[in-house]
Amino acid sequence: MVRPQLNVTVGLALLALLYASTLQAADKVVVIPMGSGAKGTVEPVAQGTNGQVQYNDEGKMAGAEVYYDKATGKLELPGEIRTTVATGSATSGTSTGGFGIYGLTENGYGVYGVDTGATQGRGYGGYFTSNTGVGVFGYSNATNTWTNMYAPGIYGKSANGTGVFGRSDSTQSWRTAGVLGWGTGGPGGLFLSYSGNIIEGYEDVNLNNDNVLYLRFKVDYNGNVYADGTYSSPAADVAERIDPSERLEPGSVVEIDPDSPGRFRLSRSPFSTLVAGVISTNPAVIMNNGEIENSDRPDDRPLLALTGQVPVRVSAENGPIVPGDMLVSSSAPGHAMRAGGDPPAGTVVGKALGVLDSGTGLIQVLATLQ
Repeated sequence: MVRPQLNVTVGLALLALLYASTLQAADKVVVIPMGSGAKGTVEPVAQGTNGQVQYNDEGKMAGAEVYYDKATGKLELPGEIRTTVATGSATSGTSTGGFGIYGLTENGYGVYGVDTGATQGRGYGGYFTSNTGVGVFGYSNATNTWTNMYAPGIYGKSANGTGVFGRSDSTQSWRTAGVLGWGTGGPGGLFLSYSGNIIEGYEDVNLNNDNVLYLRFKVDYNGNVYADGTYSSPAADVAERIDPSERLEPGSVVEIDPDSPGRFRLSRSPFSTLVAGVISTNPAVIMNNGEIENSDRPDDRPLLALTGQVPVRVSAENGPIVPGDMLVSSSAPGHAMRAGGDPPAGTVVGKALGVLDSGTGLIQVLATLQ
């Protein structure tokens, strides 16, 4: 027999207010559950003893007492409410300034929804929408523990698909992303994978048809990065981390330290064949970084420019420098000078892109060790 839908919230609220106004001395007012046998009528039903509120065969409610707490203005139901309808809303809550539906639990689910339909992609265990606010808002004040490692505000899990799926149909700004991650002290996005790629990025060729997706970017399980496009950066050189034997500043010309194998120092003699290059200021690509997992702090070792444009400390001790001049180490520690004609092999650190008439200064240089 089809059981009609009852507006539980309105009936209970009206009774609660009625009893609250007549029994002012009591801390709590007992409210008898009400039923609606037909649209527009409200009929009282006797209290039940099984701790639940259910519909009987006449479409009326029977069950436990419902308490209205005058101090908090809340209704308390010790059991549960079960409703069944063929179409429409089985349970409906409306609020103009509070909670339409409020669920509270200590160890279970405050609100629990299940879709048991047989048609794939047609039902929702929970469906929430908002015209002016937030469709779904999750908040957790839990402490990170071993059993609750992430204390998530929202947790999504799927046995065969996507745990959390977000989509935006707007293209106005970054605020309309399908999924937006924001961290105020930690990472804005955290990605974990047990065996697959950590991150994947796809081009959606035909909107609404996820069978036509082209993989354009990925970070695999070992941290290798793959991209179909071009890496773009305002910086202009490629550099690698080196181990210094003394303090090395950006723009300084450096050489291999013969007294400390594997380490580098400031250049200190003209036309040095030990010269290794220039310390980068702001490289586009950095190599030879320490492993992320095994680093207690960021790798702050000096960066040796391997190729590209870099600022270099220069001296005019071998004459004014003009664009195109080959540069070699000078007698001033960490400075380059004009090489002149036919410099010895292995002494050139790059070609000048700027001008220095006298003294010392800083100019742009195309790093080309030869």
